[in-house]
Amino acid sequence: MSAVKNDLNLLVTRVFDAPVALVWDAWTRPEHVVHWWKPKGFNEGRIESLDVRPGGKWRIFMPFETGKGGCTAYGIYKEVVPRERLSWDDFCDDENGEFFHKALVEVTFEDLGGKTRVTLRARMDPPAKRDAKWTIAVMEQGWTEGWKENLVELVHYLSQHTKEME
Repeated sequence: MSAVKNDLNLLVTRVFDAPVALVWDAWTRPEHVVHWWKPKGFNEGRIESLDVRPGGKWRIFMPFETGKGGCTAYGIYKEVVPRERLSWDDFCDDENGEFFHKALVEVTFEDLGGKTRVTLRARMDPPAKRDAKWTIAVMEQGWTEGWKENLVELVHYLSQHTKEME
C-alpha cells in the first residue's frame, strides 16, 4: 500500500488478494461495509443508509471505542460504474454533531486477474467555520490514517470472508 498527501489531497492505493467482484461488493453492500469501515479509535459502525447509485445517499455512524459518542460520515454518490468506479461527496460531523469536513472522493477498481487494485483519490475542503480543534494538520492526519486503516481492515475482512461472499 502507498499513500501520498499533498496539501489536502489524498491518494491511497492497495492491491487486494480477491477478485474485483468481491472487492466491489465489500464497498457497496452494507453487510460488508459495516465490518471494515472503522479506523482506529472506533468500534464497528452502524450503517444508517447505503444507496449505491448516482444521487443515492449513504450515512454511517462510527462509535468511539470508549462507548461514548462518535462521528457520523455521510455523503451523496455522484458516479457509480459497477466494478470500476465510485465517486461521492463526503461529509463528516464530529461527536458534537458539528460539521467539520467536506471532500470529493473517487475510488477506482482495477481487475488484476484474481486480484484487485483499489485507488482512492480525494480532495478535502475543510469549512471555514469549524471547531478550532479541527486544525488542517489534525484533519489531514486523521483522514489519511483513517483511510489507510480502513483499507487494512478491508484486507482482513476479505481474507476471512471471501469464501462466504462468493
